[in-house]
This record gives sequence, structure tokens and C-alpha cells, in this order.
Amino acid sequence: MIAGCAVIMAGATGLGALRSGVRPVLAWLVAAFLVLVVAGCFGAALLVPADPDTLVLGLPLRAAIEIYGIAILPVVVLPVLFAAVFPRRDR
Repeated sequence: MIAGCAVIMAGATGLGALRSGVRPVLAWLVAAFLVLVVAGCFGAALLVPADPDTLVLGLPLRAAIEIYGIAILPVVVLPVLFAAVFPRRDR
């Protein structure tokens, strides 16, 4: 299920990027980044021992890994990757 979530999200993003004219190399980089982030964060959350006393920004460690890793990390990194697609226009 972890691999399926990672691959479906990356695949949908990659297909949308390729159909809109984005360079294929960048689309593959974005898809690979998403697979690594989602699979890595879910895997790390499963491997971390359950300890309700360990809090990260008010959340238990497992929940913090999932929320901050899967939700916030792509929001920060993906716009930078897609900004690299657009050609620079000097006036």
C-alpha cells in the first residue's frame, strides 16, 4: 500500500507534467522525488518505535514524519523544480 500511494501520486503528477509540455527529464525527477518522499516517510513512520512522549512540534513522532514529510516537504520542493522548467525571459 505504501508503494502504491507513492507510485500513483508520482505517476499522476508525471503524466500531467508530460501532457502539458514539461521536459521529460524534469518530469522524471519530480516523479522520482515524490516516490522517494512518500515511500521514505511512510517507511520511516513504520520503523520508528511508538512513543507517545516524543513530540515534534506538538505531534507524536510518527504523525509528524507523515504530516511534515509527505505534506510540507513536497509543497516546498516541487514549486522550485517546476520553476526550473520555465525559460528565463530577459527584458
